[in-house]
Amino acid sequence: MLRTDFFTLLLAGFLTLITVALPVAAENATTSRTGILYLSDDADQISSSGALYYLEDPLAQLSLPYILEQNIPFRLYPKAAFNEGFTESAYWLKLTIDAGQSEKSRWLLEINYPLLDVVNATILSQDGSQLSYFELGDLHEFAQRPVSHRNFVIPLNFSTDKRQVVYLNIQTTSSMQVPISLWDSTSFVEKRSNEQYGLGLYYGMMLVMFLYNLFLWMSIRDSNYLLYIGYIASFSTLQLATSGLGYQFIWPEWIWLEQMAVPLTIGLVGVFGSAFTRGFLQTNIHNRPADIALRACLLLSALICLSSLVFDIATVMSTGKFVVVIFLGTGFCS
Repeated sequence: MLRTDFFTLLLAGFLTLITVALPVAAENATTSRTGILYLSDDADQISSSGALYYLEDPLAQLSLPYILEQNIPFRLYPKAAFNEGFTESAYWLKLTIDAGQSEKSRWLLEINYPLLDVVNATILSQDGSQLSYFELGDLHEFAQRPVSHRNFVIPLNFSTDKRQVVYLNIQTTSSMQVPISLWDSTSFVEKRSNEQYGLGLYYGMMLVMFLYNLFLWMSIRDSNYLLYIGYIASFSTLQLATSGLGYQFIWPEWIWLEQMAVPLTIGLVGVFGSAFTRGFLQTNIHNRPADIALRACLLLSALICLSSLVFDIATVMSTGKFVVVIFLGTGFCS
């Protein structure tokens, strides 16, 4: 039973790593025409597909006034959701939104990827005057966000200006993913509240697993259970970090922890997972090649933990995914 639970969690952990690096698909079709996103009252959620323009800034030196003054052209992004993988470039994104056909005046722009370092949003009216400006990203304390949510959410008010242009300046050491959706306020609260309840149920189940195995360890004093407890804790923390819930509820003022949480917990998952697999399957007795592979994974995972204090997430992820693949293959074949 313990082995089945462990490898189920292990596979889920691998899928979690994949979601950190792969693009997030857009959820609903867009209502854009001629490069403009038209808001509609009959759609609860509208994606930016077909209306999102971008400008690469390789040196991260461009400012919005300079871009507008020099009339630097933006290009239409061809994919459903903006994703450029790991890159050192900054990006400017442009989205023209028209609410003339909507009776709703208050909308929310959501970026459904909580690991971005810098998200600076400037909202201009049709005549070019600035309506609002927001500085988001996990280099800022969570309390500075205009909307308290695990994702980046920007409020838009179309009471007077029915057509607005949103400029987003994005910089990050994590994967450059910027999946954008527009929500009316009521639909956003309903949908995301239900989502929060589901996430709460999931993490409650993880807590029950943690406590159950802790009591077992206290009863029988088997070191394998202690390693399994460490794996559950590190795996749960990894998911809290990648989902943005950790920054929202557990460490909202600790910017340094938010920056290193993902690579550190990736390393800890590898450390506890490798150690547990070696002990539980007794690979040092029954399968020497597998034991050597697991020792290597354990060492590399420990190095990942240490490197998370120095290197950025892109460097750690390149090693972390490699370790997880070896780990999974060794574990399932043992």
